[in-house]
Amino acid sequence: MTDKILTPKVSRDYQPVALLELDIDPLAERYMLINRISGKLLTHGFKPISSNIKKLFFRPSLSINSDLTVIIFDDNGEYNAAIADGVQLQLVDANQVDL
Repeated sequence: MTDKILTPKVSRDYQPVALLELDIDPLAERYMLINRISGKLLTHGFKPISSNIKKLFFRPSLSINSDLTVIIFDDNGEYNAAIADGVQLQLVDANQVDL
């Protein structure tokens, strides 16, 4: 099974997904999500233009452990990168998530 980002499907049945809601520093431009055990890059992207909040969805099994590391980057080089280690995703119903 892949670790790629999921697009939740709307249905009446419970649809579990692992949610990562990033509150990205206004001075940061990019983020990375890495599995700290394997070193595998799960996703890399840019902060949304209109908000500092980025919601990412993954397969439910990623919510079991806190094996993830989030890094945010300032591409201007004015500030150092910031790292949050031991991140655990929330298990949520995709039908209840406000996209």
